[in-house]
Amino acid sequence: MKGESYTAGGIATTVAATRAASDDELLSNATRLLHEGLHSGTTTFETKSGYGLTVKDEVRSLQIAKQLTDETTFLGAHVVPSEYKGKADEYVDLICEQMITQVKPYAKWIDVFCDKGAFTTDQARKILLAGKAAGLLPRLHANQLAQGDGITLGVEVGAASVDHISHFNQNDIELLKKSKTVATFLPGAEFSTRSNYPNAR
Repeated sequence: MKGESYTAGGIATTVAATRAASDDELLSNATRLLHEGLHSGTTTFETKSGYGLTVKDEVRSLQIAKQLTDETTFLGAHVVPSEYKGKADEYVDLICEQMITQVKPYAKWIDVFCDKGAFTTDQARKILLAGKAAGLLPRLHANQLAQGDGITLGVEVGAASVDHISHFNQNDIELLKKSKTVATFLPGAEFSTRSNYPNAR
């Protein structure tokens, strides 16, 4: 799909809004979206964190989400927050050493955005393995922005799904065929970012 160029920044904007919002505002917005989904025929409602990116705000997001669904996903590794710019490995350590322990009572899943401009394969592996060791089930945002090793990593750690996967090759397809990891396309992302659609067929 061709069109106007897309300028990123939505995650940072939403992080600022999430941190500033009250618990009541977050619960009200999430409840509205839950009802909208249910009235549209949605049968399973999963909620991810990933817009707080501090220990306090990730815990708070998941505490609120847990009031609405048991399908809660810790996505503290969505992006490196601005206060850790240039110190991504320190942020990975914060996730592994503090966040996972504190969000565990409220999260079923753990997810990482493994892609260009987000987390490297090695960083994502470290986070997912720490999450699995704590009893969280792995999923992975992978290869949305560029071809990479995300699908390989997802299969390696036994992720329930590799999501987005706008970029993939024949080796990725073969790995997925031999695994229990589900490939999930999210064409709404391509629509909203005006990117080319993947060859899902």
